[in-house]
Amino acid sequence: MKDSARKPAAREKPAKPSEPGPPPSVIKLGGEAISPALLPTIAAEIATYCRDGGQAIVLYDAEFQLGRIEEAQKAPGRYGARRRIMDAAAIGRLEMALGQAGFELCAALAAAGAPPAGLSMPITAERRPPRLYGGDTPVDLGLSGDAIAVDTEFLRRLLSGGRLPVLPCLGLSETGVLLRLPFDATAHLLAREMGAGRLVLLGGITDGQQAGRKELSLQQAQARLHRLRDVTTVHQLRLSEACLALELGAVRECIIASFTGKGIGGGTGATVLRA
Repeated sequence: MKDSARKPAAREKPAKPSEPGPPPSVIKLGGEAISPALLPTIAAEIATYCRDGGQAIVLYDAEFQLGRIEEAQKAPGRYGARRRIMDAAAIGRLEMALGQAGFELCAALAAAGAPPAGLSMPITAERRPPRLYGGDTPVDLGLSGDAIAVDTEFLRRLLSGGRLPVLPCLGLSETGVLLRLPFDATAHLLAREMGAGRLVLLGGITDGQQAGRKELSLQQAQARLHRLRDVTTVHQLRLSEACLALELGAVRECIIASFTGKGIGGGTGATVLRA
């Protein structure tokens, strides 16, 4: 009786690497946009954007909540050169404000169907030394810093797993000191580090002001800002910020959406700027 020959086990074919997804968008949420009254509507727009195939990272600050906390504690912020000076007590209030804003934001996103990954992981930063801000005397802003790096590998793993990273605009120095970060510059760094396709800003456009989609080149936007240099509406401020992001090469496209979230994906109600 012949021994039956055992066939070698079939070798499994190596799994094909997954196709890279679209470059993520960085959505910057702050000020009025992070208020409880607007969060559900904005979260619904972000969820729709993600369901339509977009990937996003949300960077938020908490000026709205910080102002409420300072008012409740009767501890108004101190300023130098029109910038907030951060001491240990002020950083403590900022942590409280960011925590409150982060929980409310993640709850609104989860309710809208966008699975958030709320991160307490601060961005790596370095403390800002005293410097001149248009005057003759250097101003020390205390526990304020500048973002220098983010954990891009960790953020990409979250994105590939279908999660929506939600980051507070807060930095951690190499010596473990928490630092308040400039919101705009931190968003630019995050966009560059992540190779983001676009930066999304909320600019207060109402449906009545802009029913369709408006596209502008960087040169057109700069010319518009020059004509309206005395206008200080939120939309004009965001237009200026979008121009700066394009000039610095942080992204190739900026979207200004409304405070209701309309136009976050670049559709109706958005102003789209391209370099």
